Amino acid sequence: MITGIFLLSVFYAQKEFAHRNGIYRPKHQKLDILPILEKESLSQDDYEILFSQTGLSKEPVDLLLSDQIHGKERLLSYQEAYFRPRYTKCTSIFGPFVCTDVLTDASGAALPSPEIVLARPGDILVSFSTHSFGWRHGHAALVLDKNRTIECRVIGTKSSLSTVSRWKGYSCYAVLRVKNVSPKRLKQAASFAENHLYNLPYRLLSSLFYPTSASYDKLGFGVNCSTLIWYAYESIGINLNSSSFKITTPHDLFTSPMVEVIQIYGMDMPSS
Repeated sequence: MITGIFLLSVFYAQKEFAHRNGIYRPKHQKLDILPILEKESLSQDDYEILFSQTGLSKEPVDLLLSDQIHGKERLLSYQEAYFRPRYTKCTSIFGPFVCTDVLTDASGAALPSPEIVLARPGDILVSFSTHSFGWRHGHAALVLDKNRTIECRVIGTKSSLSTVSRWKGYSCYAVLRVKNVSPKRLKQAASFAENHLYNLPYRLLSSLFYPTSASYDKLGFGVNCSTLIWYAYESIGINLNSSSFKITTPHDLFTSPMVEVIQIYGMDMPSS
């Protein structure tokens, strides 16, 4: 009886409560951006308009436009994806307790999110697709190079290497970059993660007991998806936790004043 009530509560939380706030779709008007794309050079205002229409900041816009044959067409396709209606399907990661939302079309068929245009070593990937017991806590990964990430996904697993392209499977995501830090230092954080935070057990509360990255070789040390990233940057003297709580969450990374958004899809920009 009690077990049945518990499982029904979990089902309601995961299927109903967690989906009260679905993935974000822009509320502003879709504009004709082709006249901007046809300019020889873009102004700051042009880049801001393109960001609001595609979710792409200056660097990925410039990268796409460097392709003189297909660049404009690809930017228009990102705009189309940015404004299209959103449908999702809840899929299990860890029984009924941990689930993630994947993007679908109106018929329920799987529909990948747009590709991540640009990911550099040290960039941070965040999604709010994942939810546990109705709490939409999200997931995060650290980019090691343009193809690979390091992440710790769920309880019972260890931190492992994965791919940037895998993030097309989430219903929403953001690519973040730590501001005012040289590419060399960003690579140092990524290298620390690969060399010292790989193959560690999932530990939700590790940062309460091991408050510095120097403890990586201690018995009982572990990581979760977002503390892995926090430890990596703490190793080079940067604190990415935007809250006073010692456990870093994907939301803390997303709202940190230390980061800027490089690309965003299915998520509203953090409040300033």
